Amino acid sequence: MNRLEVIMTLLLLSLVGLVAIPAQICFASIGEMDTEDITDHITLMIKGDMCRDGIGVKQDYQMAFYWYSKAAIQGNLLAQYYVAISYAHGIGVDKNFAKAFKLYHELADGGFVLAQYNLAHIYQNGKEVKRDIVEALKYYRMAADKGLKEAQFNLGNLYRRGEGVEQDDKEALKLYTLAAEQGDSDALFNIGELYALGEGVRQDFGTAAKYWLQAAENGNANAQLNIGICYINGDGVCQDNVEACFWLFVAKLSGCELATQHLIRILQYLTNSEIDSVAYRAEQWHRNGMKQKR
Repeated sequence: MNRLEVIMTLLLLSLVGLVAIPAQICFASIGEMDTEDITDHITLMIKGDMCRDGIGVKQDYQMAFYWYSKAAIQGNLLAQYYVAISYAHGIGVDKNFAKAFKLYHELADGGFVLAQYNLAHIYQNGKEVKRDIVEALKYYRMAADKGLKEAQFNLGNLYRRGEGVEQDDKEALKLYTLAAEQGDSDALFNIGELYALGEGVRQDFGTAAKYWLQAAENGNANAQLNIGICYINGDGVCQDNVEACFWLFVAKLSGCELATQHLIRILQYLTNSEIDSVAYRAEQWHRNGMKQKR
């Protein structure tokens, strides 16, 4: 085995915990290697990641672009995607959207899901190129069929609005559900809306509250607001001023200004002790940034 093979083997073994050598040492060894020592695209990608994230070396986007470009030449699709992003946003290289767009198209048409999603967004957004909802739908579908939750969610939005396709709440619900099953909080929130409004499904506040609660627990500020209001009014849940106050506090901490007016409305029904307890619990929940048993 040559030096590179030894280092890469040790790195992989350290990452899975089979050897006691810290991964940082392996990264440092890779960082010290001369350019001519590196011939495989995986190591080139690692060098790029190290420069981009400042792992073992000084953060340097220009050098990251250099290494990604070398890996891209060797056919690494992820490296080609990073090169496209670099050109699109001017990261480590002069901004050149034409080059980025060409690379996105080549990757997307070749089946690279992240490029398909980005290309769909570009066509939908219509800032860098003329807006083309047909092309946006085409590439969103490609990415959605590969299971990318963001594409499933955006495609669901297009069906819900009837944008470029015949309006279809049931198809929107189907796509939102696929994204929600992967934990997409925006999709969970939208499913809750469909049930609350009775769009594409029979109106059911209990089901709406269930989805809003899931989205709220995953950090969605709008869902935190909505489930708080549900607890105020007893819509789909048992009326509970304490739980309402908790979720409205969390929503406010998440940046939802609308939560303030509802808090003012509900705080008069709680004791000072309850308010202090709920506020503390909400702050702890928000600080941890994760679901907690309440």
